[in-house]
Amino acid sequence: MMQIKTSPALRRRTPAALMVMIVGALALAACSEDAPRETAEQQARAVTVVPVAARAITGSVAASGPLVPREEAAVSAEIAGYRVARVLVEPGAYVRKGQTLAVLDGALLQSQLQQQEAALAQAEVQAQQAESQAARVEGLEGQGVLSNEQIEQRQFQAQSARAQARAQAAGLADLRARQARLSVTAPVAGLVLARNVRPGDQSGAGTTPWFVIARDGLIELRAEVSEADLARIREGQSVQVTLQNGETVQGTVRLVSPQVNAESQLEIGRASGRERG
Repeated sequence: MMQIKTSPALRRRTPAALMVMIVGALALAACSEDAPRETAEQQARAVTVVPVAARAITGSVAASGPLVPREEAAVSAEIAGYRVARVLVEPGAYVRKGQTLAVLDGALLQSQLQQQEAALAQAEVQAQQAESQAARVEGLEGQGVLSNEQIEQRQFQAQSARAQARAQAAGLADLRARQARLSVTAPVAGLVLARNVRPGDQSGAGTTPWFVIARDGLIELRAEVSEADLARIREGQSVQVTLQNGETVQGTVRLVSPQVNAESQLEIGRASGRERG
């Protein structure tokens, strides 16, 4: 039996209120004594199992950055000392591989070619004459017609004349190769990004390339994105690039760089698109 002592303040309470308190106490005691204990299986934590599957990531990532060529080709004259006669292309032009970009003045080279051709013709005649004289004395060794020394001298003269003719021919071939290089051509097809040559400039002066070409016209957006956004970007994803003039260009993510910008702590991604030419 539970005994409850009441204070004067409690005695002034109504019998109904006292009854509620006693009943509540009895109910609490009953719960503490008769509550059933949970089994080990009931105490185990509930787990929800979800199968792993590839799902499309919704949403978009906005990033900005400069437009850069995917691969640049620098073009300059291959020979030095010649004046630029004509420049045939301007920035923004789309050129094909082998197309002429500029032409050097070949007036001086043409004069050298004519002189070399004349020298080769003369050397060829001298070589043929010396070889003919050597052929006449061939087989006369020891017959007393000519001394062996004279016979050897004619043979050496023929060999020397032929060597001289070959040297003149090599000089002519070099000049003709220079003549072919008077035309500065595009090594690759692509978009002309810059032109740093004018008519009258001297070839071989300075180290700045005459032309800069974006190979195949491929232009990339070099964008920097946060680490959180980088997890949502994959190679091959389609992107939409908005240019400064408001025009939009479609492209794809080509590369997600593993390097982090030390200053901004941003990752670098590259999206490629073909520039229309």
